[in-house]
Amino acid sequence: MRLSWIELLIKGIPEGFLDILAMYILTKAKFNKKKYLSISLIFIVLTYFVRMLPINYGVNAMISILVFMLLFVLFCDVEFPLAIKSAITVMIFLFVSEGFNALLLIALYGRDQTQALFDSPLAKSIYGIPSTLFFALFILITYLVLSRLNKIRKDTDGEAGKENR
Repeated sequence: MRLSWIELLIKGIPEGFLDILAMYILTKAKFNKKKYLSISLIFIVLTYFVRMLPINYGVNAMISILVFMLLFVLFCDVEFPLAIKSAITVMIFLFVSEGFNALLLIALYGRDQTQALFDSPLAKSIYGIPSTLFFALFILITYLVLSRLNKIRKDTDGEAGKENR
């Protein structure tokens, strides 16, 4: 499944940065701005080239997910099982975001018109922006919930609980 430059610019780059941000949040890896930018750019470029390979969509998606996990294992010292769980969670967020966007477009334009919108890379990218916004919202909610849970645990456990984690 080829990805046009316009799709990369409008959808691929923002989602790539959000993917990596979500992994930082879910893995609780120490955030480093330079490392975040580096990992994001590497992921975006590698994913773009994987999408250009003459292989089925499911195969290139699996390769991209593997790259996604390996980047975190190698650059952020995240345990592989945690990287797997976090990557699966990110993919679920993406899937649900795309589903919400599809439902929204169908409600607004009907099924046939919505299908026609995806014939053009530019229209597909523009009408796909809400799914990126839904994805960002999921990430924000996850961050807020996890921050709140960590605060509750810290308040409840105190210093002794911190040592036992």
